[in-house]
Amino acid sequence: EAGRNERLDELHAAILRVKLRHLDAGNERRRTHAARYRTALADTAVALPRERPDAHHVYHQFVSRSERRDALREHLAAREVPTLVHYPLALHQVEALRGRAVFAAEPVRAAEAARTIASLPIYPVLPESHQAQVIDAVRSFA
Repeated sequence: EAGRNERLDELHAAILRVKLRHLDAGNERRRTHAARYRTALADTAVALPRERPDAHHVYHQFVSRSERRDALREHLAAREVPTLVHYPLALHQVEALRGRAVFAAEPVRAAEAARTIASLPIYPVLPESHQAQVIDAVRSFA
């Protein structure tokens, strides 16, 4: 059954209060990393996130898409590049949520996204050398 847990203890609140001062700078570094990925991987078979001109993405995740997602992940793992699948199921496929929403049609695009997405490493202190390793590994995926 769906549930929530929203407790935040005082220690973690204090840590997050200090980290909050660095949020904007960290987001800008993520944006720089994302721009580098988009430039270096533009001509590959891996679909990358796009940013609308009227938006300001912070790239909490850098979610790529590939029809061969599992093969891509294996290829990258063999080259010591970690990937994550943050959302392996579309919401309508999650057992706890079945029957709680009504759809006019089967949400096939959501299911397709869940099947094809994988997140590439992106975080504020991502070393340029590690990002270059990610780029090389993705570019070598056939």
